[in-house]
Order: sequence, then C-alpha cells, then structure tokens
Amino acid sequence: MRSAALLWLALAAPATPPPQVPSEPGPAHLLAVRSEASSVQFQVRMRPRRYVSGRFGEMAGSLLRRDDGLLEVRMRLAASSVEFPGRASYGRFARSGAFFDAEHHPLIEFDSRPFPQALLQRGGELQGSLTLRGVRREVAFRLAPGGCTRPGLDCDLEVAGSVDRDDFDMGALGLLLDDEVRFHFRLRLGLPS
Repeated sequence: MRSAALLWLALAAPATPPPQVPSEPGPAHLLAVRSEASSVQFQVRMRPRRYVSGRFGEMAGSLLRRDDGLLEVRMRLAASSVEFPGRASYGRFARSGAFFDAEHHPLIEFDSRPFPQALLQRGGELQGSLTLRGVRREVAFRLAPGGCTRPGLDCDLEVAGSVDRDDFDMGALGLLLDDEVRFHFRLRLGLPS
C-alpha cells in the first residue's frame, strides 16, 4: 500500500502544480490510467534463446490534454512490484541492484513529449523520456492504432518498445542476459478518483 501511495504522490507532484479536472468540459483535462484494468509487462532474453516475462503489479499514470490541444502521457511504475508468476527468484533478481534496483530507485518513469490526439487513432511513434535506475534517456515507443472510436476509454491503448540495458546502467550479467529489455503497456483510462 505504501508503494501505491508513493506512486500517486510522485505522479501528482510535478515541478508545477498538477492540473485539476474541470467540472465542465474545457480546453484541458486529465484522464487517469485505471490500474485494475491495465497491465505493464517486460521481457528479457536469457542467452542463448529463452525469453522470460515479468510484470509490474503497481502503476499510476495519466493522459493530459494541454491547452494547445496536444496530449501528454505520464506513467509511473513501482520497481518493487515486479513479479514473474511462478518464478519468485526471477522477481527477486529483477528488483535487485543488478537489474531495476528497486531499493535505490523505487520508480520507473515515462513522460511523453506532446503529441496530437490523432496519434491515438492512427498509431505511430510515441517519444518521451524514460527514467530507469535514476538514468534519464530519450526513447521512442510504438503506439498501436486504436481499435475503437475512443482509444483508452472503450478499448486498450497498446504501447510497446525496447531499451538497451547498458543505456540505464543495467549491464550486470551480460553473459546471461541479452541487452534488450522489451516493454509492453496495455492501458485503460478513466476519470481520476
């Protein structure tokens, strides 16, 4: 429960005051990621050929419409909530200092660059910055085309992409693990509670 509170505090405490959801439709509004209806998974290849998949049990996020009409996405993942169903030792390794280092870097953060709403329908590159293990890097993930009229509300938003472990000081066990870490986000949105 403490990590969930930490996630929402981190999400709600940007350098500027958080936007308020207007009581009437206006030029700016916020939708929250519904964590109970969403999932974030990651995959890493163990050499020579076996992939293993983990998931984050705790997340928080939002989709903000700015005054200029562009959208921004913010996601926060609790590194301590990583699990590999049926493989407890993999979860301990992923949370350890050799991988996500949950003790020293409890949050994994993604902040998108502003993008047009049409991207939710047509899909395409979603650029932004990813902070992992305290290292911030520019990344580009792939947003799948929306499968409904209101992507995120009536159907899932699907985002996928990969990062190089070395870019985030995660180079431990290079002989056993491939450098690429793949992420897959399946997100549902709703009004913040």
